[in-house]
Amino acid sequence: MRLYKGELQVISKDGVTFCNDAAILPSSSDSQYWYCINGSTGALMKPNGSGTTSGSVRCGSNGTWTTGSASGTSSGKFFNTSAGSGVGQKAKEMLQALCLIKPDTLTADNGDYFYTSTSNEILARAGGYWSSGAEAGVCFLNFDYSRTYTSTGLGFRPAFVELGTGG
Repeated sequence: MRLYKGELQVISKDGVTFCNDAAILPSSSDSQYWYCINGSTGALMKPNGSGTTSGSVRCGSNGTWTTGSASGTSSGKFFNTSAGSGVGQKAKEMLQALCLIKPDTLTADNGDYFYTSTSNEILARAGGYWSSGAEAGVCFLNFDYSRTYTSTGLGFRPAFVELGTGG
């Protein structure tokens, strides 16, 4: 996933669903597989290329996702993230599935932070900046650097999946 001038976009093979498609599809900045999310319905739709697709989900201020204008750079605690006005239930569920807003069941602040930016293209970095414990954790998310950014402090969140043998 990425922010393009503040507009949330995901990779999708069919324009209907998203999951692990990015692992097999071109995800270059000009890939035809980038889609934005309709804030009312949660459906994927083709972005207009300027980050201002009508009705799309965009980063707002103070961790609020909106369908209004994107709002500069924002940071704060993951616990305070939310879906603002104009973001319907299905779009809210997609934001929760992408770990961009806290689930309704989260009642304790885990201390993790998020950062968003409305710069041109910003790819998501999750899991934290390992050299700073204050900027790490399961819910840490950073949309603050371009695709070409590198650093020795960047980490990743590994996952183990046991695959069956089919027998």
